[in-house]
Amino acid sequence: MTDKDHVYGVIRVNTGLRRGLEGAQTGLSLGDVASRNFTVVTEDETAFEVIRRMWRRNAIMAVVVRGAHGAPRGTDVIGVITKEHVADSVADSIKAYPR
Repeated sequence: MTDKDHVYGVIRVNTGLRRGLEGAQTGLSLGDVASRNFTVVTEDETAFEVIRRMWRRNAIMAVVVRGAHGAPRGTDVIGVITKEHVADSVADSIKAYPR
């Protein structure tokens, strides 16, 4: 989520919940539900650096941006990494080691 093109918050979208709420009038805006509990990483950082930064900041998500200049803008965002992505990656790497 951006405010005046500055990264402002993140929202985890649960597709099942989203389908259930389609058309519902809640009176809430995306800004009301966006979490500020995220960190920003650049596309050239290693997985370990991203995990370390997420852990240190107790972030639910890392917003991946292109370039390393000042405050990131919405147009710099190229992806996100969630704790679930990290867990899935670790679990997948364990499969490489036979019992």
